[in-house]
Amino acid sequence: MLRLSTILLFLFAFAMASAQSGRQLRPLYRLDGGKFQNKGWFIGPGATYTLPAKHDNQTTRTVVEGNTLDTLFTGAFDAGGQIGAYLEVGRFHFFKNPILVHYIDYGIHYKMLRGKEDFTGTMLLDTDTALTLNSTFNRHHAGAFFNAYYVHQLTDHTFLQAGIGLNLDYAVSEKINAPEPRTQLIEKNADTFTGQLHAKIGFGYKAESGVFLVPSIETPILTVYPLDDGKSTLPMFSSRYRPIIFSLRIMWFSKTKAADCVGSNDNPSQGDLWGRDMRKGGKKKRR
Repeated sequence: MLRLSTILLFLFAFAMASAQSGRQLRPLYRLDGGKFQNKGWFIGPGATYTLPAKHDNQTTRTVVEGNTLDTLFTGAFDAGGQIGAYLEVGRFHFFKNPILVHYIDYGIHYKMLRGKEDFTGTMLLDTDTALTLNSTFNRHHAGAFFNAYYVHQLTDHTFLQAGIGLNLDYAVSEKINAPEPRTQLIEKNADTFTGQLHAKIGFGYKAESGVFLVPSIETPILTVYPLDDGKSTLPMFSSRYRPIIFSLRIMWFSKTKAADCVGSNDNPSQGDLWGRDMRKGGKKKRR
């Protein structure tokens, strides 16, 4: 359940450990006394993919009728992921004196989840009948999200970020193609409303003054509603699928008003985003 998110966090930690060292970095932005506020807007187009969870594809279901053991079906399930569309919009807010959380964001998103499941085997109807069932699903979700991020600056223009957040999704429409007969199969489809904790990792780039580009990858780590034994994957038909979201977020800082730009910064170390103190954990001593 946590394997993919653990890999993402490991890659983030490895990148931090192997990042360049040496000279102090210039802050990506100067917030105090500058022309930008510590907050702004973002939009993030992207794509989704439903990664099938591993399971024993060959399945046999039996039932005891009196003294007779009947085989209801035996066969193989082959789940497959498909690509869908994704779009998010929202607000972000950076903290001037961060400890573990450098910034937060929140917003709304549209999420399309698509997938398929093929069944090939025999099913007990009037007699044992060979069947091939090709099923597909296409669900359109509207939702909201909240994230908190830790950031590690790599260069004067790049940084890594790792975050954890909560998403609430409602399936506003769905199209399920499930050919009959299916009465013998053990099936469960995801609820219309779901709430999940997710992990997110991204690479940030300062494209120009006041603008960040952040390609990211996100996946659930826990389903909190319905609880579903804490699984992070979503059930559809006789299989489970892990949603993976790829997005390219465009972030732009809100500009300060003319009156906010007047004056000087009395505490420069608090106005850096993120700059010299981020990688060193403190100010560099003078010789």
